[in-house]
Amino acid sequence: MRVQYPLTALKASFAKYLVEVNGWSQTKTAIFLELNQGSVSRAVNGKRHAGVPPVDPSTYKPPSAPTSSS
Repeated sequence: MRVQYPLTALKASFAKYLVEVNGWSQTKTAIFLELNQGSVSRAVNGKRHAGVPPVDPSTYKPPSAPTSSS
């Protein structure tokens, strides 16, 4: 079975940051984010997830999981 790594909005925002702000190549960005280079190209050129802003992956903090109260 082939493994898939979809281009989520979050990964698209990371790709935009790494290419546009850090100056990484699309190939290096694709390897780092476990995407293919075509997906990175579509994110950077606004063909997928065009409305997401660039986000620095090193400063991203995922939302905390809801806690259950007893």
